[in-house]
Amino acid sequence: MEFKAESSKYGSLTINELRKELSKRGAKLSGRIKDLIERLEAYEGNFNFGKSQNDIAQEYEMNTPNEAMFKDLHEDMVVPKISMASVDAYLGPLNKVLAKDSINLVHEKFLCYSSAV
Repeated sequence: MEFKAESSKYGSLTINELRKELSKRGAKLSGRIKDLIERLEAYEGNFNFGKSQNDIAQEYEMNTPNEAMFKDLHEDMVVPKISMASVDAYLGPLNKVLAKDSINLVHEKFLCYSSAV
């Protein structure tokens, strides 16, 4: 089945007008004119998929609780600096070694802390 823009009520709109209409519906704006027209027709045929512009905006709202109600679990935690001896002690039983670049990061003090899970 061949698509004909002329047969659509959106066929006379420019690409910018099509994108504006799609934007009102919160729809994807990219694609060829044919894709934009088909997307608009799908939204129209499905009553904007049950969403008004206000519904779309509310979907992405985020309410966060008051920060004063929470405490950082790690704020009192002291993390010791790592040394090559501690790295070797950890990796030795696993038969693993650090790559040369990682060793250089430790020696040059670029890598001072680490965690292992």
